[in-house]
Amino acid sequence: MKRSGFTLIELLISIALFAIITIFLYQTLDMNEKSNIFYEQKLESYQNADDLKFIIYEDILNNSAIDTNKTKVITKDKNDNTILRLYTSNTFHNSFYANVTYFLGKEGNLFRIESKEFFNPEAVYDVLKKSYIDVIYTGVEKFRVVKKEKEKDFALYILFTNGEKIFITVSSPKS
Repeated sequence: MKRSGFTLIELLISIALFAIITIFLYQTLDMNEKSNIFYEQKLESYQNADDLKFIIYEDILNNSAIDTNKTKVITKDKNDNTILRLYTSNTFHNSFYANVTYFLGKEGNLFRIESKEFFNPEAVYDVLKKSYIDVIYTGVEKFRVVKKEKEKDFALYILFTNGEKIFITVSSPKS
């Protein structure tokens, strides 16, 4: 009598091959998911960086502050980072808070403050009570701004602690 079926060894070999193929497929799907997450985060960071560059660009482009003896558009802090003070129509929180100040905090955060009056480091608590504060970038090592004499052209340089750099130039239209 002839039996038609599989032997135990054939069944074990087919189960082992099926398990190996399943493991490889699972690893492939897992690697694919990890790469998708990585590229989504990278894309989101690039989009956020572009949005933030656009905010700075618009603030400078809509700047109408003029250097006076009382208020300088560009000053330096004790670490030689720039404090940028602008009077701009590019407001987000309150249209009456047209004074925008950019400065680098102690923990490496680049701040954007919208307030009624220009930000004064000596009167921090008075200004902060009547202001809107946004963290534009974190992990910033250097923040420098240069302005051309007698023009509204600016160049911004931001160096991050991870070595990344952002360089933005803004040239106002000539009247």
